[in-house]
Amino acid sequence: MNDLDQLRAETNAAQNAYNAVSSGSSHAAGAASQPWNPWLISFLTVIVIAFAVLVLHYSRNMLKDGHQPGDILRLTTMPMVITAALFLVMLGYSNNQMTPVIGLLGTLVGYVLGASAPKSARPPAKPEQP
Repeated sequence: MNDLDQLRAETNAAQNAYNAVSSGSSHAAGAASQPWNPWLISFLTVIVIAFAVLVLHYSRNMLKDGHQPGDILRLTTMPMVITAALFLVMLGYSNNQMTPVIGLLGTLVGYVLGASAPKSARPPAKPEQP
């Protein structure tokens, strides 16, 4: 009976630990959560806004210099999408939460980069004459 009592005690302890972690009431659940504090969130927000302003300023200067809008869009979309993807990873979302957003970002990049590609590398076929 001693082994059975020990097994029940271990099972109860494991179940209590699981319940505490799933409800978020223990210190272990707090340690496993994201380490964000208000200062870090403010700092990251300022950095993201500064980066966006820098990209927009650079885009405006490129337009003034006579570059094509499609080239500017391709040049500015890539850093913004990469930054957005990195922030999703840093925020610690699960794969189920990140997959649709990463798919959308990939679609955006594919469209922007593919919009300027030539439609066909070969000339159209000439119709046969009888």
